[in-house]
Amino acid sequence: MEYLRHWGLHDKPFLNAYSSFFFAAATQRESIAGLSYFAGSRFSTAFLVAEPGCGSTYLLNHISRLNGMGDCATEVVVTRQTRGDCAAVADGLADALGIRQTIADVGAIGLDLAIEACDREGVRLIWCIDELDPCSFGTARNLLASHKNLRVVFSATPESCSKYEHACRHPSMRIDLDAIGLDDVVEYVEKGIEFAGGTRQLFDDNAKVRISELSEGRIAQVAHLAESALCLAAQYNMSCVSSSVIEGTLDQVARAA
Repeated sequence: MEYLRHWGLHDKPFLNAYSSFFFAAATQRESIAGLSYFAGSRFSTAFLVAEPGCGSTYLLNHISRLNGMGDCATEVVVTRQTRGDCAAVADGLADALGIRQTIADVGAIGLDLAIEACDREGVRLIWCIDELDPCSFGTARNLLASHKNLRVVFSATPESCSKYEHACRHPSMRIDLDAIGLDDVVEYVEKGIEFAGGTRQLFDDNAKVRISELSEGRIAQVAHLAESALCLAAQYNMSCVSSSVIEGTLDQVARAA
């Protein structure tokens, strides 16, 4: 990737799905603390509530890499929205639990056995569902009725949380993940560059301010704007990303939509 060579980076600083880089502003730290409390609590369900782009997927991916949560032994698995395919919900959970066959071969019994195996080992299973939908909600509710060691985190927008929260059979926790402020946007950009091997500031101060304004502090948008701006500025052999580049990046995104 030519733009990474231009900036002296060894990897994408913001849009690398395989990177271990995680930035924790106050809202991320508070959400992690809430999820850690939930893992050891009597609650069986929690709603991680965020507006689109505020980093629910980013946070859940980080949580899944941690060695346990709270004060109890836990295994954290994450599955994605299946867009109305109810069979795929169970199939995704089976895959996350390391069941190698397809769900057609394993069936519900295979899932039950895998969850029970965690229980026998004294491990609480935390199933995080990224983007709540009717199929994942129904599957989770059925499994919760049978397994006391299972806990489910639903990633939801405020609207979908309101829709589903009343349908839970037991009280649930709500954990809010908010947008980040200007100071956190600035630190996120700087830390991302540093993690990717950068040794100097690649964005001027006005560019960072403009990223914060245009993204409204939604970390997914911050990442897309910053990565795209690096690519655009490199095309013009610039030595630093300016606010005008951020504007140009936004125009490119709008034209491509």
